[in-house]
Amino acid sequence: MTETSTVAAQDTLGRPAPGCRVIGCDGQWHYDDTCSVELGELAFEDGSALAVEHVAITGHQPYIVAYGYEHLTLGLRLQMTTPGQVRDFAQQLRNLATQLDTAADHLAGGQL
Repeated sequence: MTETSTVAAQDTLGRPAPGCRVIGCDGQWHYDDTCSVELGELAFEDGSALAVEHVAITGHQPYIVAYGYEHLTLGLRLQMTTPGQVRDFAQQLRNLATQLDTAADHLAGGQL
């Protein structure tokens, strides 16, 4: 990352970055002609998570990426034993689905 991109990212933190290609971007993840906005994340009890991001790289088609990351664990797992836990997880999925629908509309509509 160049010093210029670091300064630009700091200058735009918390508000849309100039020339940003991703709707809802706050400038937090701007670097080397790349803009990335986290759409949502599902956390698991062992510290691992499933994250989904909307990414735009200058000169390339924007895309959505889902990835799991782990912190010294064997896999992504969430055991729910109460109705409240299940409802919380279901709400996280609904929130993520809403964000994915919005991102899909953006990709389909070419709103860059």
